[in-house]
Amino acid sequence: MSEYQVGIGQVKREISQILNRVAFGGERILLTSRGKPKAVIVSLKDYARIQQVETQTELDQWERWLAANRLLTAKILAERGSEPVDVDAILESNRADIEERHDYLFDN
Repeated sequence: MSEYQVGIGQVKREISQILNRVAFGGERILLTSRGKPKAVIVSLKDYARIQQVETQTELDQWERWLAANRLLTAKILAERGSEPVDVDAILESNRADIEERHDYLFDN
């Protein structure tokens, strides 16, 4: 697959031709402004491939996170003798603490 650099001024003049080169010729067009890369025009086929790779990358990241989370959960349970953390009790304790501080600050 070939790639060409095209200045933005040229794109303004030749947009139809450039899009046909991308859509039917399979080219990738690197758009430049003052000689610096700004964007790329790719075919729908390339775009779909990019989206597929991004989706797979996100899934891979979630799977790694989930595996790390499971390992951490197992480690915590092992340290606690298989007794799970009582999140509701922790939240209730925090709520009671906040209310106690609030009452102390505003009732005195």
